[in-house]
Amino acid sequence: MKISWPLFPSLGDKMAEASDMRDAFFLELLRVAREDERIVLLTADHGAQALVDFESEMPSRFFNMGIAEQNMISVAAGLASQGKLPVAYGIAPFVSLRVLEQLTLDVAAMKLPVTIASIGSGFTYSTDGLTHHGLQDVAAMLSMPQMTILNSSDPASTEAFARQISTSLLPRYVRLEKGPRPNHIRTQKNWQSQGWGTIREGNSPNLVITTGVISHSVMKASDEVMKRKGIQPTVIDVHCLAPLPDSGLFEIIARSSSVLVVEEQYPALGQSISFEASNRKIGVPLSFMNAPFEYFYEGGDRETMLARAGLSEVDIVNRLLMMVDEVGLQGL
Repeated sequence: MKISWPLFPSLGDKMAEASDMRDAFFLELLRVAREDERIVLLTADHGAQALVDFESEMPSRFFNMGIAEQNMISVAAGLASQGKLPVAYGIAPFVSLRVLEQLTLDVAAMKLPVTIASIGSGFTYSTDGLTHHGLQDVAAMLSMPQMTILNSSDPASTEAFARQISTSLLPRYVRLEKGPRPNHIRTQKNWQSQGWGTIREGNSPNLVITTGVISHSVMKASDEVMKRKGIQPTVIDVHCLAPLPDSGLFEIIARSSSVLVVEEQYPALGQSISFEASNRKIGVPLSFMNAPFEYFYEGGDRETMLARAGLSEVDIVNRLLMMVDEVGLQGL
């Protein structure tokens, strides 16, 4: 089945103060569910305040499946086969790796409109150790034909993902983040539909492509480089990791002098961009910042784990300084 753009309906140019990203998704889901009786919510015994609101208002459409993620996915597939639009919620490794067979055979192969809402991308649950790190989930989802992969970077993007559920035709894997984040100010009015948006217009031919909440660290690093050097790369946030956006992204890449891809996970977006750039015979130098391909046995707060992975804000600043020093103001 061919996937066509746009993936999202227009949400206008709504900008809000910093709010909890997970609650933004479920509160928007509740609003959409009031208008669409097909939407049902399943959870693998994971909670959030916004889920309490959903259960309180719509108890007949809320199912706590217990700590049984594999069963939850199969039940969601069964509901979808009967015309429902299920949203299955759980922690990233448990609703991607633990349920890989059920997702592959019951959902993706059947092309059913099940939305997997995963919480805990990257090092969100840093103190819970290896079992809770969300570093492999995108790589697993990329192995499934027909699976749309959406990665939130701010409350506006999570709301967009929830609003799109009523028109979803294929399985989707949505990465959520907990905690408050401000909304990015995106240059493009149609960023929801094209799968990416420019969140910083730079003054150099350097380009940084990022995804997820680490985009906020990239923005701070970019501003720091501007203070030190008077040079700033353009920063693009890609929220649709599959299918990779085809609406203008690679034209910008082709016009750049160098491209850095930054992501808080094992290389996924970087590999996809590299593969597609090669197919299009784009010869721009590409470099990557991502979680190193290893297991992280130790625990610690998120900043500690990001530093351990070479993804701290200081690490990003240093990489951007190297990037702008190599190119400078060439092309201005």
